[in-house]
Parts: sequence; structure tokens; C-alpha cells
Amino acid sequence: MTALFWQSLIAISIGIAFYISYITKKNTASFTNKIWKNAHILTITGWLLWTLFVLTGPLMNFQMSLILVVAATSVFIINSIKSRDKTVSKLKAAIKDAKNMGNPNFDEAVFREQAKEDAELNFISKIHPIDGVRNLKYEMYEAIRSASNRVLLMSGWASEYVIDETFIDLCVAKLSNGVKLHFGFGYNSSSAKRMPQWEKRGRAQMEKLMIKALDKGCDENLYVYEFNNHYKSLVKDSEYFVTGSINWLSNRQGKNFERAWKTEISALADREFYDCIGIMKPKRLELQRKLLKASVKWSDGN
Repeated sequence: MTALFWQSLIAISIGIAFYISYITKKNTASFTNKIWKNAHILTITGWLLWTLFVLTGPLMNFQMSLILVVAATSVFIINSIKSRDKTVSKLKAAIKDAKNMGNPNFDEAVFREQAKEDAELNFISKIHPIDGVRNLKYEMYEAIRSASNRVLLMSGWASEYVIDETFIDLCVAKLSNGVKLHFGFGYNSSSAKRMPQWEKRGRAQMEKLMIKALDKGCDENLYVYEFNNHYKSLVKDSEYFVTGSINWLSNRQGKNFERAWKTEISALADREFYDCIGIMKPKRLELQRKLLKASVKWSDGN
């Protein structure tokens, strides 16, 4: 019990000495003030000397270790408190300066700075890449399946490889549920003089989708645009958008590496949607009925 008493006394006295040293005024140069300011050093030195002269063997080694551990722990705690005090002092000085300058927007400036830091911390988690045709095609189908309001697809080409019966049936089902679908495609080649057959078949499939939507009474939710375009974008609701190298409406099993970036930021998704609509709107295709037979009026003829 005697040993435990002395060891407890050592730990408590060192902690108190560090606290006294911490609270001692720095602007007083008196001899007494210097003693209080260095109380922790004097206390640690005193206990070390006492241990060396009074104790021997394992008990001396244990007590020496105890003194050093308590001293190191106290140093860490005091330094942490000083660091906090330094931060608080800077903030108080900034507030004082702001008041002296009569800045009415100080609170707003602090709020904006905090919002900026939060945005930077969350930014990385909102944007990530999607690699490979298979993963990108899954992303497209999943966007259409899970959309609750709208989906936009911009693609350089449209082909029967993507606009197949499965794609058409999925689109008609979503259109019937009130989801608006916006499809834009069209590419003006600088070399080919004639439209390839696969592209003509893609047009035919898109026409089939439009006529089927008309027959189901949900054509008012379908928007198809044809214009010279090499931009690729997918926008789902106000949730996210995906841009990259993939031709959404034509590339299903490409051998080349494809990558796109998914941005899950609502404000940017809305901006992407309206920017794309603004570009495509003049080239929207029209459904017409002649003698009870539906047909599509293509923007540049077919």
C-alpha cells in the first residue's frame, strides 16, 4: 500500500505541476512566476532524484518508468490544449477584426467557407468512372427501368443492335407509366456519301418505337431528335448524368475500351438535361397519320 500511495502521489503531483505551469501568466517576469512556470520541470526532476537515491531494484525501475510515462502523457495533453487555444484565439481575433470593420456579412462568409469545405469533402464520392461496354449498357437499361420522371440519351448513331424488341418494349412500358424519354442521335460523316444499312435499320427501329408508343397512347411522353451529333450523354431524372465515349443507342458489343464518368450531383444533372434539350429541340421528329396509317417525318428525309 505504501508503494501504491507514493506512485499515486507522483502521478497526481506531476499532473498538477503541468496544470500550474499552463495557467501561469506569461507576461510576469518575477522570480516567483518563473518558478511556477517551470513547476512541471522541477517536479519531474525532484521525483527522479528522489527515486534514484531512495529506491533500488525493480521498484526503482518501475517508478522511473511511471514518472516518464505520466510526464509524456501530460505533455501531449497540454500541447493539445494549447493547439485548441491557439485556434480559438485566431477565431476570436478574426471576429474582433470583422466587428471593427463593421462587416455585416461575416456570418455569411463563415457559412460559405464551411459549405465549401463540406463540398470538397463530398465531391469525390459524387463522381466516379464506369468502364466497359457491358457495364455501360447495364447503366443505360437500369436508368430507364428505375426512372420516375425522365431519361435523356444522346448518341452519335442509332442502330438495331441496341434498339431491339427488348429495348422497345421497355421504353413503351416506361412511357405508359408517365416517364418521359428523350432520344437524340445522328452523325454526319465526312467521308461516307451514303447512309449505311445498319443505320437505316436503326432509324426503322426508332420509327417502330414511335409508332408503337402512338398506338399505346403514350407518344406524348416520347421525344426523338435527329441532328448531327457526336456527343454522348445519359441523364436520369434529377439524380445523375453519365458522359463518356459510349454511343448509347448503337454500341452493344464493341471491342474497343469504353469509359464514362457518372456525376451524382442534382444541380449538374438538371443543367446537363436542359443544355442537351436546348441543342436538340429544333430537330425533333414528328409523328403523322395519313389514311389511318402512322408515319414519321424525318428531319432530313429518308
